[in-house]
Amino acid sequence: MEHSASCFSLPVLDVACGRGRKRRVGKQRQGASVRGVLIGLLVLTTPAGLVWGDSFIQKNFHQLVVEAEQIFVGTVTASQSRKLPTGAIVTDVTFSSLRVLKGSEAPGDIVLTVLGGSVDGETLKVGGFPEFRLGVTYLIFSKDNGTAIFPAVGGAQGMFQIKRDPTTGEELVLDAHGMAITSPTVTDATSTSAPTAGLLQPASPVTLDAFVLAIKNRLSP
Repeated sequence: MEHSASCFSLPVLDVACGRGRKRRVGKQRQGASVRGVLIGLLVLTTPAGLVWGDSFIQKNFHQLVVEAEQIFVGTVTASQSRKLPTGAIVTDVTFSSLRVLKGSEAPGDIVLTVLGGSVDGETLKVGGFPEFRLGVTYLIFSKDNGTAIFPAVGGAQGMFQIKRDPTTGEELVLDAHGMAITSPTVTDATSTSAPTAGLLQPASPVTLDAFVLAIKNRLSP
């Protein structure tokens, strides 16, 4: 049976796990920055001393590029959940058909580990985190893979879906939920028109080519 967390509950994050019982697995970090929007905070320590934790504050495009340890485009081809010694469930998400823009380009697939999943009829879901779907292509600004509860810069801010326009055939970049990008810093960085000085503009499609060019420009010395 699947049990979902209702959403965020600060100062702790409630996560539903098995038999409808809520397991409190996180505390709000004292002294966390009040700048931007705090989306979530969760800390989980394994017997080996591994700490999973992150606080998601607002990120601009420059921060996404600079803070990412690896930036890549890839299609989800596999998803396998497993249980940690602590009882928490994580899912290994495999990306293939890769295009690496920053970081190691070792041969083979890239596997990201995220908190949550289902094992032997038991489900752990963390509210507020987008889910990776099989067959969907993503552009990921990856950071702290294997140690963060969601290994993307700024959480969902560092995850974008790639879809092909059925009319033009162009590959378009959408946000983590498959909607048009509304972040002014991202649209400014990927636009060929004059910048909007941080003003929120009507959502419009961003092509993958323009997005990749903007990333490369930020990476250039």
